[in-house]
Amino acid sequence: MIAASKDAALVFFNNLDNPTATVHGAKAVADFVARIRQSSPDTVILIDEAYHDYVTDPGYATAVPLALLRPNVIVSRTLSKAYGLAGMRVGYAIAQPHTIESFNRWAMKYNTNTLAVAAAIASLDDAAHIEAERERNAHARAFTSGVFGHLGCRVMDSQTNFVFVETGCPAAEFKEACAKRGVLVGREFPPLERTHARVSIGTIEEMQQASLVFGEVIGAHRSGAAEASPVSGGHP
Repeated sequence: MIAASKDAALVFFNNLDNPTATVHGAKAVADFVARIRQSSPDTVILIDEAYHDYVTDPGYATAVPLALLRPNVIVSRTLSKAYGLAGMRVGYAIAQPHTIESFNRWAMKYNTNTLAVAAAIASLDDAAHIEAERERNAHARAFTSGVFGHLGCRVMDSQTNFVFVETGCPAAEFKEACAKRGVLVGREFPPLERTHARVSIGTIEEMQQASLVFGEVIGAHRSGAAEASPVSGGHP
């Protein structure tokens, strides 16, 4: 990304990442920003921290201080995740005043309604909710990762409210099979859609029920694959 950013107008950096759920540590992010600023100072760096509130990795830190310290660095956040306001479609960006002024030239006027703003302000004042949500998610996330691990599936280390799992079958097939059993799994994510699926984290009770379905679906796929595999015959 650093090599490709030379003279680019904008670099979009997703930390935490979607769909892998992985995280880059504070030092790696700071080095990334510094190197781009050195080689291409006019390039805007937009760092998306949509899943910031779910992180438990001690090596992570928000890039907000970088955005306040350096021009052309923007940190974006959404209230659609931990704050539970997905239907409101509201978020915010943090940067130096000049950077925000340039950013605002491209913004649609009146793009957020009054109810969304009121809900956003109220949710930002509810620190207890975020702490409880982080704890709930971490517990259910660990359980879900353990379930897939027990099933023999590789699970990427997750710092978000979903896990990215190597199910061994196409995501569309996994999604359809789960849906038939009453569990909804999200869309495919190319280029790994033939082997991986992204599974969102619900409550611990929901994930306990879903785990039974995951076991059935993965077990059925493996049985079908084994039956379809040709067996070579030898001479006695």
